[in-house]
Amino acid sequence: MQNNKLMMIVIIILLVVLLGAIGAMGWFLLNNKGGANPDDPNATPPPITAVPGATLTMDELTPIDLGDTRTNLLTGTDNIPHTALVSFVVNINNSDKKNSAAFIATFNSHLQTANSVALAVVSSKTFEEMQRPDAQTIVANEVLAKLQEKFNSSLIVSVEVYNKYVQ
Repeated sequence: MQNNKLMMIVIIILLVVLLGAIGAMGWFLLNNKGGANPDDPNATPPPITAVPGATLTMDELTPIDLGDTRTNLLTGTDNIPHTALVSFVVNINNSDKKNSAAFIATFNSHLQTANSVALAVVSSKTFEEMQRPDAQTIVANEVLAKLQEKFNSSLIVSVEVYNKYVQ
């Protein structure tokens, strides 16, 4: 009986210490983000460096969702067929309202072409390449370069991967 009480006291002490550590971690993460709290409606988003020498705020970007790209991957070293589902957002520089409005309209009317570019990039990868820790960055940068070339425009300033599933 005495042993059970001692064990319960030890468990309660460990739980209190664990909860304190979790609380301290939460406080640290909320207060040390290196920038503004994204939940604060008065916060100014940090600038995005999308192209060398250019700094854009979120207000100067128009995000265009390409949606999901689902494709087979190249056969890798395991000789097993794999598929990928990757979702993309393309950010267009809209700081020059006159030129960007026409380009955004053109881009929106050619979303199928943009999707085909993203599909070609993803389908050129193997399972092993898509499993790398930096795969999202590599794929996003490759899609960005190919979209800039295809649309002959530097107004396309970044591509973000917001979902990546490979199997």
